[in-house]
Amino acid sequence: MTLLCRMIAFHFRDTLKRPLLWLGVIVVFAVTVLQFPDYLFTDFPYLTEAEYNREIEARLERSGKKNMAGELGVPVSEEEAYENAVRAYCAYVALNFPLDGEKATETILSSRLSYDDEDWSALNAYILSELPPEKREYVIPLNAETMVNFGGSYTYGTYREYRDYVDGLLKEENYTDFMGRRLADIGGTILMMYSFVVFIPLFSAEAGNDLFEVLRTKKIRPSVMIVGRYLGFSGAVIFYGLLSTAAVDALTVYHCVTLGLPFSVLDLFRYYFAWVVPSILTVGAVIGLFTMVFKTALPVIPLLLFWTLAGSRPIRNGKGQIIMRQQFWNVTVRISNFRDIFFTVLPESFYTDVMIHKAFQLCLILICLAAAVVLYDKKIRTGES
Repeated sequence: MTLLCRMIAFHFRDTLKRPLLWLGVIVVFAVTVLQFPDYLFTDFPYLTEAEYNREIEARLERSGKKNMAGELGVPVSEEEAYENAVRAYCAYVALNFPLDGEKATETILSSRLSYDDEDWSALNAYILSELPPEKREYVIPLNAETMVNFGGSYTYGTYREYRDYVDGLLKEENYTDFMGRRLADIGGTILMMYSFVVFIPLFSAEAGNDLFEVLRTKKIRPSVMIVGRYLGFSGAVIFYGLLSTAAVDALTVYHCVTLGLPFSVLDLFRYYFAWVVPSILTVGAVIGLFTMVFKTALPVIPLLLFWTLAGSRPIRNGKGQIIMRQQFWNVTVRISNFRDIFFTVLPESFYTDVMIHKAFQLCLILICLAAAVVLYDKKIRTGES
């Protein structure tokens, strides 16, 4: 155990001595803060009615001015999501085909066609029956894929609805709690990319013939060498991320004090250690196994890119509402999958999903480390270099 601790401390200190990695910390912090200008340097969420209306108008006009408009939504019920989707779809069909849109909308809503039908088959059949046969093949049906164009989980609502919604949430949670979840999402994803850049050269540099020579001459067990280097490298990356988290936390707390918002100094750190750190350890274990076995980072790069990008699409139900689920295989916890919405109310099932996600990460870490130890032990015993 003493030797393992010394190995961890050595590689931790050695990693911290690399100036390029410190430059990366500055980049991570800068990119993270650029994602939070409205939350850290403005009166958001206490907008005036004029500011609120101006932001919504800018978003609806798609002027390119995002600002806080993406965060001003109010969740809609399943009933509202259904009605919104029906009205938007009927308007689309009536615009492009000979269909009485108002009549179709009233008929569908009054008979509640496809309300409990996830594939919208009854609604699609009705729409097609109202169109000339020669036009039917050109109609885009309403389904889970096309719902993104016709439905949604949020509506901009009125200023009063927005204020009531936000005020109600801030009575239940600290402003820093919402910031912590968003930081764990956006900052966590940025740190994952930073981890790729850090872990790949670190492990690749240690995956050559010198590793086997050290193991043979110094009589160090493969498990001590591999786990020691893995935890040393990972500890350094976690420390880098902790510095960025501390800086954002300081800005957030100052912002809360200035505006009189409820806050806790520990919220951002809580989400960092609970949601981001396990993801850093997982990425390190996967990269470590690949680079040590193949002596190159090339095989792991496509996997990392797919792993990062595959979880960027939200899951939607048949009504177009974004289902608040955390997929267990995602590289990190993703809240922004649900929408670029700041005050997102996460159901209890989401936190259950997060626990499953963390259990999966723990299993993956143990499997990768055990596989690396077994493979290296086998190579050493057979005299491979």
